[in-house]
Amino acid sequence: MSIYLPANELTDGELEQLIKKANKAYRSGQPIMDDSLYDHEYLAEFRRRYPDHKLFHRVEVEPFFSEQKVKHLTPMLSTDKAYSFEDMERFFLRVKKAADKIAFNHNAITVRVTAKLDGLAASFNKGVLATRGNGDSGTNVTHVFDLGVQHVGGDTGLGELVLTSEYFSTHLKDVFTHPRNFMVGLVGADSLNQHAKAALLAGAAKFVPYTALKNWQGTISELMAGLDEICASVKDCGFPTDGAVIDILNREIQLEMGSTNHHHCYQIAKKDLGERIQTKIEDIFWQTGRTGRVTPVFRVTPVFISGATISRVTGHHAGNILKDNIATGDCIEISRAGEVIPKYERKVSGVGAVLVPMDCPSCDSLLEWENDFLVCYESNCPAQLQASLEHFFKILGNVDLLGPKSIEKIIASGVNTLEGIYQLEQGELEIMSFGPKQSENIIKELKRSRTEAVEDYRFLAAFGLNRLGLGDSRRLLKHIPLEQLPTMTVAMMSAINGFGEVTAEAVVRQLAHKWPTIKFLMDQGFTLEKTLLDGERVIMESVLTGKKVVFTGKMHQSRRAMQEQALALGCEIPASISQSTDYLVCGENVGASKIARANDFAVKVVSESDWESLIDKSKE
Repeated sequence: MSIYLPANELTDGELEQLIKKANKAYRSGQPIMDDSLYDHEYLAEFRRRYPDHKLFHRVEVEPFFSEQKVKHLTPMLSTDKAYSFEDMERFFLRVKKAADKIAFNHNAITVRVTAKLDGLAASFNKGVLATRGNGDSGTNVTHVFDLGVQHVGGDTGLGELVLTSEYFSTHLKDVFTHPRNFMVGLVGADSLNQHAKAALLAGAAKFVPYTALKNWQGTISELMAGLDEICASVKDCGFPTDGAVIDILNREIQLEMGSTNHHHCYQIAKKDLGERIQTKIEDIFWQTGRTGRVTPVFRVTPVFISGATISRVTGHHAGNILKDNIATGDCIEISRAGEVIPKYERKVSGVGAVLVPMDCPSCDSLLEWENDFLVCYESNCPAQLQASLEHFFKILGNVDLLGPKSIEKIIASGVNTLEGIYQLEQGELEIMSFGPKQSENIIKELKRSRTEAVEDYRFLAAFGLNRLGLGDSRRLLKHIPLEQLPTMTVAMMSAINGFGEVTAEAVVRQLAHKWPTIKFLMDQGFTLEKTLLDGERVIMESVLTGKKVVFTGKMHQSRRAMQEQALALGCEIPASISQSTDYLVCGENVGASKIARANDFAVKVVSESDWESLIDKSKE
């Protein structure tokens, strides 16, 4: 880092410019001075000279961890989960069915097993480290490398910010419940505490790309014959893990199985069975959710399980209460296998009186049964309005400061719709007891949500239509544009693969109710990235237009993303090399026979980095 004159030797102008420069560098992940030096010398000196300067009303208003959003090159998807041998058998049955569709030999299917790290998911590309965020964009946290976080292997791509298991068990297990909690705190901290400084000094905090981990590769039958032992061997990596990730490596099968909006269908995580423990139900209370379903929550005698002290457990639904005859005072068994909210597993003992509500706990409306669920159908139910607004801003993913407490305060003041929220003015928020600065920032966030680009399917999913989450919203908009949804019929929607008549009827009915709000927000000038219709593709004329390109080997970035990029530039993507192929783009571990075949056909063989250079040149 650079050396600067002491604060008391700088002029007012020089000091102000240095503060601005240091703050900008810090927020870009490349600080030019230590936090302590910035806070306690330069910023303190400027505050001493000008305590009411406007700088103190706009510098560092938000913590770094909530700013600097980064659009991922390809979505960071979650991983589907398996907890048992039977789950794995079902997964491989789907793999074999996909192989049969393309006449691929089952014995030639290659499986890779890698540890599933239990840390803070992140992606490193072109010098920028970003958290998962909402999957499409995350937070720029490149600054952690300057703090002292080590980059294991230096590879790009997906990985996790983790703390070594040995360091945690030796120095921090009595201070933090889980090493993941420590890493989240370290990454988001405005200043480092003694534990963070010590861990960084010891080199225990690391970003570990998954490509840097040891792995096992073999056939399906070999893996299933030694599933537990193989998973255990890769998990012995020196970092916290909560299972193993199983990938199908054959590109042909990957393309056949594809991906949902949530996960790659050719990949699954074999999760460790969560710890189970018994506890006593002290009380049962009921809560009304966004869709009107009224579900039970157990308040239990606090127990420590899977790194957390638990006092509340979801009871699933009212049907569960009646089936298992659950009542206050019962002893139950709970688990926490990768779940944020622990769940009820079974009743152990108890003979209390079973009670289920007849009226909504939020609005007192009469409840109705819908299969195993009790449902409130009152459209103005406060709990449903609160949950719907929370859901909108959570799924939209580009609005800070409007969490549950803020929304609760706004609703209590009489504003309970999205239309009302987007028409709020700063003075109205101040009347609602928000501070002047907080009110100003909320208005700025609402404006940002309209101007910052967001996918149209995410925008649609944010309205919380039952049976229309992110994945189904994207599927729907691939066939019917957002602006045409008011004219969509049940027959039109049910004709789309993946939607049945029951789902179509529910969505069309809800759309009629929700469309005025959707249309209102669209008219507010939201910047929506349009989902391409099936068969529609934007082609940019380039020097690569018309070229036939084959991708092979292990790539640092998503193969699917590279193919999509090539298609957008007008390339053709044949399945195999032929005399008409122009380029063979090679990653790692490419067989010699494939290279030889390319040479026989005079195909130009290029590396992944060479291909990226060609892409860049084609855009000039």
